[in-house]
Amino acid sequence: AAARDLCAARPAMSSAVMGRGVMAREVRPDAKRSFVVVDDGVLACATEGEGASVLLIPDLGVDARVFRRQLDDLCRDARVITYDQRGVGRSTAAASATLTIAQLADDAAIVLRHAESAPAVVVGAGLGAAVAVELVLRHGDAVSALVLLAPAFAADARLETVLRSWCAGDGMDVEARVRAMVPRLLGPASLADARTCEPFAATLRETTIDVPQSTLRAQVAALLRWLGTRAGRLARLDVPVVVAVGAKDVLTPPAHAQALARELPHPHVEILAAAGHALMIERADSVNRLIRDVVAQVRTERTLP
Repeated sequence: AAARDLCAARPAMSSAVMGRGVMAREVRPDAKRSFVVVDDGVLACATEGEGASVLLIPDLGVDARVFRRQLDDLCRDARVITYDQRGVGRSTAAASATLTIAQLADDAAIVLRHAESAPAVVVGAGLGAAVAVELVLRHGDAVSALVLLAPAFAADARLETVLRSWCAGDGMDVEARVRAMVPRLLGPASLADARTCEPFAATLRETTIDVPQSTLRAQVAALLRWLGTRAGRLARLDVPVVVAVGAKDVLTPPAHAQALARELPHPHVEILAAAGHALMIERADSVNRLIRDVVAQVRTERTLP
């Protein structure tokens, strides 16, 4: 099985192990689910909890269920909005070959208006971080703060090679995609520990299964076209920005986060020791703490005279 190929310890993956890693397909009982109309279809959205608004934007190749650990924690005292990006899961809007990060940012703004949740703390991971940056540039009134997880910012030939390999051709099945992705998404310590690696691989299977290869290809192309195009445009951002990256991220190494931080007026940068790219899973507790701190900061600023 793929898990035996990916993880250092090699017992077969049990249903109990998979259960710890996979977000169940059934609807979260407290989530309010809806569809929002965009140009050529709908986006599937969910809102859960009450309090300050938090929008979660996933990375390429996965659906919104990848944020399960954030939902479990943040919904206790925040209003959390998730959605499947176009071409993913139950979202019928097309992710065409001409997809752009600007189009994805406009989608995010529409989701926030639909949920009546702007301005929001916007959390973006990987591709979602690029969408979050573009969102604040295009729809500044919709954003109260940014939390950018494992962002890519500058053009990077090595990153391009890896991403294009994930979406080459039409024949890559879910198992092949998982085998290609996992070694690039986890830190080495997590890869070497089956207790971490196997549940992660199970989560990736579950959250990537509803992402067609054509959508992944469109997402990769959109991100690659965007990289390196926003230098010099972020110096006047007037919202809090937290940038977090794994010290062992081999997909978007700390150099990307540092390049982005140099463009920002007052960034807070956290480099998470031993972590890889998939911070929202591998270092969920640290990510949740960062988001909670930003929500608290925004709440405090709103109450100041």
